[in-house]
Amino acid sequence: MEAKFNEDPNDLDISASPLASKITKRVVEALVEYDTQMKGESARERWINWLMISPKRREWAIAEKYAQKDRQFKSLNKGEKIQFVRDLFSPFEIQEEQVEHFIQSIVNY
Repeated sequence: MEAKFNEDPNDLDISASPLASKITKRVVEALVEYDTQMKGESARERWINWLMISPKRREWAIAEKYAQKDRQFKSLNKGEKIQFVRDLFSPFEIQEEQVEHFIQSIVNY
């Protein structure tokens, strides 16, 4: 997670990497399962709530900075932009309307 949401990254390509996205998602899924086994279903609910991203979160602001610096983002087609944003925010859950809002804010930057 720190490699994806570092405020001063050495490599911007890691943040939206599909591979980093998959790895981060798997690690978080394993943590959720372990925590749920140890503490019960209330732990799963806490994780679900924590994984819901919003523009008020630190990770959102960092993701915006990454996308703004990405030289290729504006030239991607709509489907590629959506996948870029989903990979960028992984393992967080981002709603469809948030994806659209995020894309527009970067395109208009």
